[in-house]
Amino acid sequence: MTLLRRPLCLLACSLLCVSVCAGTCWPGEFTCEQGWCVSEDHVCDFTDYCGDGSDERNCSGYTRCDFEQGFCDLSPSSETHLGWTRRTGFNTTGPKRDHNNQSAHYLALWPVTGETAQAYLRSPVFLPSKTCWVKHTFNNTQLILPLC
Repeated sequence: MTLLRRPLCLLACSLLCVSVCAGTCWPGEFTCEQGWCVSEDHVCDFTDYCGDGSDERNCSGYTRCDFEQGFCDLSPSSETHLGWTRRTGFNTTGPKRDHNNQSAHYLALWPVTGETAQAYLRSPVFLPSKTCWVKHTFNNTQLILPLC
């Protein structure tokens, strides 16, 4: 996370108190309401990097899914011989919390036949774009793929 990459303008009162002078963020950075700069990659990713929620507030232009209400726009493919289920860490062996609201909803695969098989989820079509990315979180690892 990048909080300061512009010319330093700090007033350190003590180890616990640091004041940042207002300024302009670099290209590729988002300006938080409180004046901090964070990477645009962190905007609308379900995590409050600004500390004031401003990087998660205006996300209507993003297609996002946290699996809180269901499968979103994803659907299991008829070619899949595994059962996709929506689960929460509170009642299964999965994660006990997640990156947005601690409820840990996720999709999991459960074998229908007891055999190893490939599994597919179908999504809406996303056209190639230099500014559109797919972010997938798995086991605390985030995979970011460009749509180009």
